[in-house]
Amino acid sequence: MRKEKEIEVLSAGTDSSHHPWMNFSHDIFNYDEYIDIITMIVDNMHDDLRKIDKVKFESDMQDIARIITQKPKHPRPVLTPEDIAIPELRLKEIQTNSRVTVKIELSQLRKVCVFNDHVILITNTRFLSVIFRDYYQNYSRIFSPAQLNALMAKDGIEFILFAYAKSIASIEKIILYAQDKDMLEDNRAVQDETPKGIEHLFSENGQNIQHKNNILRFRPDRSK
Repeated sequence: MRKEKEIEVLSAGTDSSHHPWMNFSHDIFNYDEYIDIITMIVDNMHDDLRKIDKVKFESDMQDIARIITQKPKHPRPVLTPEDIAIPELRLKEIQTNSRVTVKIELSQLRKVCVFNDHVILITNTRFLSVIFRDYYQNYSRIFSPAQLNALMAKDGIEFILFAYAKSIASIEKIILYAQDKDMLEDNRAVQDETPKGIEHLFSENGQNIQHKNNILRFRPDRSK
Protein backbone atom coordinates (compact mmCIF):
# COMPACT_ATOMS: atom_id res chain seq x y z
CA MET A 1 0.00 0.00 0.00
CA ARG A 2 1.41 3.35 -1.01
CA LYS A 3 2.10 5.68 1.88
CA GLU A 4 0.00 8.84 1.79
CA LYS A 5 2.05 11.91 0.97
CA GLU A 6 2.72 14.07 3.99
CA ILE A 7 2.15 17.81 3.78
CA GLU A 8 4.36 20.18 5.72
CA VAL A 9 2.12 22.91 7.11
CA LEU A 10 4.75 24.98 8.85
CA SER A 11 8.38 25.10 9.84
CA ALA A 12 9.98 27.65 12.12
CA GLY A 13 13.27 28.53 13.70
CA THR A 14 15.71 31.36 14.36
CA ASP A 15 18.52 32.62 12.16
CA SER A 16 22.11 33.36 13.19
CA SER A 17 20.99 36.77 14.49
CA HIS A 18 18.30 35.14 16.65
CA HIS A 19 15.48 36.53 14.52
CA PRO A 20 12.53 34.12 14.29
CA TRP A 21 11.34 32.90 10.90
CA MET A 22 8.42 30.74 9.75
CA ASN A 23 7.36 29.11 6.51
CA PHE A 24 3.65 28.37 6.35
CA SER A 25 1.42 26.64 3.80
CA HIS A 26 -2.01 28.24 3.51
CA ASP A 27 -5.40 26.71 2.67
CA ILE A 28 -4.30 23.16 3.44
CA PHE A 29 -6.53 22.08 6.32
CA ASN A 30 -9.93 22.91 7.72
CA TYR A 31 -10.48 24.85 10.94
CA ASP A 32 -10.42 21.83 13.28
CA GLU A 33 -7.19 20.56 11.79
CA TYR A 34 -5.48 23.91 12.20
CA ILE A 35 -6.63 24.06 15.85
CA ASP A 36 -5.29 20.53 16.41
CA ILE A 37 -1.88 21.63 15.11
CA ILE A 38 -1.84 24.70 17.36
CA THR A 39 -2.84 22.52 20.34
CA MET A 40 -0.07 20.02 19.60
CA ILE A 41 2.50 22.82 19.42
CA VAL A 42 1.48 24.10 22.84
CA ASP A 43 1.32 20.58 24.32
CA ASN A 44 4.76 19.67 23.00
CA MET A 45 6.20 22.90 24.37
CA HIS A 46 4.44 22.50 27.71
CA ASP A 47 7.54 21.91 29.79
CA ASP A 48 9.36 24.84 28.23
CA LEU A 49 6.34 27.13 28.58
CA ARG A 50 6.06 26.34 32.28
CA LYS A 51 9.45 27.93 32.79
CA ILE A 52 8.29 31.22 31.26
CA ASP A 53 6.68 34.04 33.23
CA LYS A 54 3.05 32.88 33.32
CA VAL A 55 1.56 36.37 33.53
CA LYS A 56 3.59 37.62 30.58
CA PHE A 57 2.80 34.51 28.56
CA GLU A 58 -0.95 34.86 29.15
CA SER A 59 -0.77 38.55 28.22
CA ASP A 60 1.11 37.80 25.00
CA MET A 61 -1.33 35.04 24.05
CA GLN A 62 -4.24 37.43 24.62
CA ASP A 63 -2.53 39.98 22.35
CA ILE A 64 -2.15 37.32 19.65
CA ALA A 65 -5.84 36.41 19.99
CA ARG A 66 -6.81 40.08 19.67
CA ILE A 67 -4.79 40.39 16.47
CA ILE A 68 -6.68 37.44 15.02
CA THR A 69 -10.14 38.46 16.27
CA GLN A 70 -9.49 42.23 15.90
CA LYS A 71 -11.02 42.87 19.29
CA PRO A 72 -9.70 45.97 21.10
CA LYS A 73 -7.65 45.46 24.25
CA HIS A 74 -9.58 48.12 26.14
CA PRO A 75 -13.03 48.27 24.46
CA ARG A 76 -14.93 51.46 25.02
CA PRO A 77 -18.24 51.10 26.86
CA VAL A 78 -21.40 51.17 24.76
CA LEU A 79 -23.23 54.45 25.25
CA THR A 80 -26.92 55.13 24.70
CA PRO A 81 -28.74 58.46 24.26
CA GLU A 82 -29.74 58.27 27.92
CA ASP A 83 -26.05 58.45 28.84
CA ILE A 84 -25.66 61.78 27.06
CA ALA A 85 -26.56 64.98 28.88
CA ILE A 86 -25.44 67.40 26.16
CA PRO A 87 -24.72 65.93 22.70
CA GLU A 88 -21.04 66.23 21.81
CA LEU A 89 -19.77 65.54 18.30
CA ARG A 90 -16.13 64.79 17.46
CA LEU A 91 -15.58 66.05 13.93
CA LYS A 92 -12.89 66.63 11.33
CA GLU A 93 -13.22 69.70 9.14
CA ILE A 94 -12.68 68.53 5.56
CA GLN A 95 -11.10 71.71 4.18
CA THR A 96 -8.58 72.27 7.00
CA ASN A 97 -8.18 68.63 8.14
CA SER A 98 -8.46 69.91 11.72
CA ARG A 99 -10.35 68.17 14.50
CA VAL A 100 -13.09 69.98 16.36
CA THR A 101 -15.55 69.12 19.11
CA VAL A 102 -19.03 70.62 18.86
CA LYS A 103 -21.62 70.57 21.61
CA ILE A 104 -25.27 70.81 20.58
CA GLU A 105 -27.76 72.21 23.07
CA LEU A 106 -31.03 70.46 22.27
CA SER A 107 -33.01 73.56 23.20
CA GLN A 108 -31.13 75.39 20.41
CA LEU A 109 -31.94 72.76 17.78
CA ARG A 110 -34.29 73.82 14.98
CA LYS A 111 -34.10 71.14 12.27
CA VAL A 112 -32.36 67.87 11.40
CA CYS A 113 -32.21 66.87 7.72
CA VAL A 114 -31.15 63.38 6.66
CA PHE A 115 -29.76 62.82 3.14
CA ASN A 116 -28.39 59.69 1.47
CA ASP A 117 -24.88 60.20 2.75
CA HIS A 118 -24.93 63.04 5.27
CA VAL A 119 -26.92 64.81 7.96
CA ILE A 120 -27.56 68.52 8.41
CA LEU A 121 -28.05 69.99 11.87
CA ILE A 122 -29.52 73.47 12.16
CA THR A 123 -29.52 75.32 15.48
CA ASN A 124 -30.19 78.90 16.49
CA THR A 125 -26.53 79.76 16.00
CA ARG A 126 -25.00 77.38 13.48
CA PHE A 127 -25.42 75.14 10.45
CA LEU A 128 -23.55 71.80 10.43
CA SER A 129 -23.36 69.44 7.47
CA VAL A 130 -21.83 66.14 8.58
CA ILE A 131 -20.94 62.92 6.74
CA PHE A 132 -20.34 59.65 8.60
CA ARG A 133 -16.73 58.46 8.65
CA ASP A 134 -17.51 55.08 7.06
CA TYR A 135 -19.30 56.73 4.17
CA TYR A 136 -16.47 59.21 3.60
CA GLN A 137 -13.94 56.38 3.59
CA ASN A 138 -15.98 54.51 0.99
CA TYR A 139 -15.93 57.60 -1.23
CA SER A 140 -12.17 57.99 -0.74
CA ARG A 141 -11.65 54.54 -2.27
CA ILE A 142 -13.57 55.56 -5.40
CA PHE A 143 -12.56 59.17 -6.02
CA SER A 144 -9.28 61.03 -6.16
CA PRO A 145 -8.68 63.61 -3.38
CA ALA A 146 -9.58 66.46 -5.75
CA GLN A 147 -12.75 64.72 -6.92
CA LEU A 148 -13.75 63.91 -3.35
CA ASN A 149 -13.27 67.50 -2.20
CA ALA A 150 -15.36 68.69 -5.15
CA LEU A 151 -18.10 66.19 -4.26
CA MET A 152 -18.16 67.34 -0.64
CA ALA A 153 -18.24 70.99 -1.70
CA LYS A 154 -21.07 70.32 -4.17
CA ASP A 155 -23.25 68.90 -1.39
CA GLY A 156 -22.09 71.48 1.14
CA ILE A 157 -20.59 68.82 3.43
CA GLU A 158 -18.07 70.41 5.79
CA PHE A 159 -17.35 67.80 8.48
CA ILE A 160 -16.66 64.10 8.98
CA LEU A 161 -18.20 62.51 12.08
CA PHE A 162 -15.82 60.19 13.92
CA ALA A 163 -17.30 56.87 15.02
CA TYR A 164 -16.59 57.38 18.71
CA ALA A 165 -19.16 55.96 21.10
CA LYS A 166 -20.05 59.36 22.55
CA SER A 167 -20.44 60.95 19.12
CA ILE A 168 -22.70 58.14 17.90
CA ALA A 169 -24.85 58.24 21.03
CA SER A 170 -25.03 62.04 20.68
CA ILE A 171 -26.28 61.80 17.09
CA GLU A 172 -28.86 59.27 18.24
CA LYS A 173 -30.04 61.65 20.94
CA ILE A 174 -30.24 64.57 18.50
CA ILE A 175 -32.28 62.58 15.97
CA LEU A 176 -34.62 61.24 18.66
CA TYR A 177 -35.15 64.77 19.95
CA ALA A 178 -35.79 66.06 16.41
CA GLN A 179 -38.36 63.33 15.84
CA ASP A 180 -40.15 64.02 19.12
CA LYS A 181 -40.26 67.76 18.33
CA ASP A 182 -41.30 67.24 14.69
CA MET A 183 -38.02 68.71 13.43
CA LEU A 184 -36.79 65.68 11.49
CA GLU A 185 -36.82 65.91 7.69
CA ASP A 186 -36.02 62.91 5.47
CA ASN A 187 -34.47 64.12 2.21
CA ARG A 188 -33.08 60.82 0.98
CA ALA A 189 -33.45 60.60 -2.79
CA VAL A 190 -33.64 56.79 -2.75
CA GLN A 191 -35.14 55.35 0.40
CA ASP A 192 -33.13 52.10 0.37
CA GLU A 193 -29.75 53.91 0.17
CA THR A 194 -29.56 55.01 3.76
CA PRO A 195 -25.95 55.72 4.78
CA LYS A 196 -24.28 53.18 7.03
CA GLY A 197 -24.85 54.17 10.62
CA ILE A 198 -28.44 55.34 10.24
CA GLU A 199 -29.94 52.49 8.22
CA HIS A 200 -31.95 51.26 11.21
CA LEU A 201 -33.43 54.65 12.05
CA PHE A 202 -36.29 54.50 9.60
CA SER A 203 -39.36 52.32 9.30
CA GLU A 204 -40.42 50.64 6.07
CA ASN A 205 -42.00 53.80 4.72
CA GLY A 206 -38.79 55.69 5.41
CA GLN A 207 -40.47 58.38 7.47
CA ASN A 208 -40.65 57.27 11.08
CA ILE A 209 -37.80 56.40 13.39
CA GLN A 210 -37.81 52.93 14.89
CA HIS A 211 -36.68 52.67 18.46
CA LYS A 212 -37.11 50.19 21.29
CA ASN A 213 -37.24 51.65 24.78
CA ASN A 214 -36.41 54.98 23.12
CA ILE A 215 -32.88 53.80 22.17
CA LEU A 216 -31.51 53.79 18.64
CA ARG A 217 -28.73 51.46 17.59
CA PHE A 218 -26.13 52.65 15.08
CA ARG A 219 -23.77 50.28 13.31
CA PRO A 220 -20.65 52.33 12.54
CA ASP A 221 -16.92 51.38 12.64
CA ARG A 222 -15.99 51.70 16.25
CA SER A 223 -12.22 51.12 15.78
CA LYS A 224 -11.42 54.46 16.95
